[in-house]
Amino acid sequence: LVFRDYNGWNTGINIANLSSEDNQVSVTYYNYAGNVVAAETRTIPARAMEYVYTPATGNFGVGENQITAVRIQGTGPLAAAIDEVKYLGGQGQGHAMSYAAMGWLDAYAVADPDDPLNPIPSDGRYAYETLLALPLVQKGNPTTGVGDTSGINLFNPDGEYSVNAYIQFVDSAGVPVAPTVGADDGEAPIVLPLSAGAGATVYTLNYSEMPAGFQGSAIVGVVNHDWRDTESTLVGVSNNVNYDVAGDGSAVYNMVAAHLYYAFFDW
Repeated sequence: LVFRDYNGWNTGINIANLSSEDNQVSVTYYNYAGNVVAAETRTIPARAMEYVYTPATGNFGVGENQITAVRIQGTGPLAAAIDEVKYLGGQGQGHAMSYAAMGWLDAYAVADPDDPLNPIPSDGRYAYETLLALPLVQKGNPTTGVGDTSGINLFNPDGEYSVNAYIQFVDSAGVPVAPTVGADDGEAPIVLPLSAGAGATVYTLNYSEMPAGFQGSAIVGVVNHDWRDTESTLVGVSNNVNYDVAGDGSAVYNMVAAHLYYAFFDW
């Protein structure tokens, strides 16, 4: 999740070289359609750090008022922190928030209650070998925008394969809720295909079926686009905003990457 002058928000990236040797790091910016819109390369000395600030990349094609995604890749191990900052007019009116860049999650097949070839669940629930979990999802008032409201930003950092994101909302008791519940009260996830390098924003205010004031959770199943896409990948970040706070009160954090393993025994 990278902003360039998006409602005043901009993004900086701190990259630390964890190696004892030089690390050649590429920072590649993608738009939501999956097109490369900017790229930078930095050679970072052993145990050193470099800083990349998105407004400085405007001449590469990252235009103003844009949301993009970034893939950070090095020739050695690295860690990166993403800083979002918004400068306002008066003293004490700036906003800032940070989160760590995460590694991608590989995709696998989904166990679907409606799929006769892969019908592991018998309770109307889907089973994912890998998923992104979001413990807190909220929706404010769609008329006023007041109230804590969640957005989920997804990005497929793979340069070749597509991936499917299966988005499921549940209440505090774990019960599926609209708009991701079927007529039989079972799960009915939103299936969002993401081509290589593509991204998307899922914003709770866009779902009229979800009641105002909702507080629950979400999971995003990371699923192969088809059986050949064995290298599909996905990452996810959530931004939570309350427009009742002057200048946008916001928080940002990674979705939790989870792996589910099955053991099958032939008696």
